[in-house]
Amino acid sequence: MGYGNQNTDGNKKSNFQWQYGMIKVLNKILVAIQGTPASTPNKKAETLRVTTSGGTTTVPTYCVAFFNASNVTASVAGSNLLPGESVSFSAESEGQLAAINYNADTTGANAGDLLISQVVEI
Repeated sequence: MGYGNQNTDGNKKSNFQWQYGMIKVLNKILVAIQGTPASTPNKKAETLRVTTSGGTTTVPTYCVAFFNASNVTASVAGSNLLPGESVSFSAESEGQLAAINYNADTTGANAGDLLISQVVEI
């Protein structure tokens, strides 16, 4: 009979305890090789309604989407965003986006409604 086939009260002729001990040892070896995992930052989603002129997105931002809900053209990252159009930006893997400039045109009736949804670090 090998080491794993111990005669114990709860596990007669079972090698469970040996297997469980080996799994614990292998997990310790794995943590030693890989190191402790990096902690992930706390993130939250927020939605803003911009009715005034413009600004920049919050940094650090992981992803952001703009929707022009007005009847006039808005500007996002230097490009026109026509009424009813949307555009989104997302960072690669766990990267972060730089600040993005936006401008909601406030001239005319129903102008200036720019919805911004973004995931930011808290």
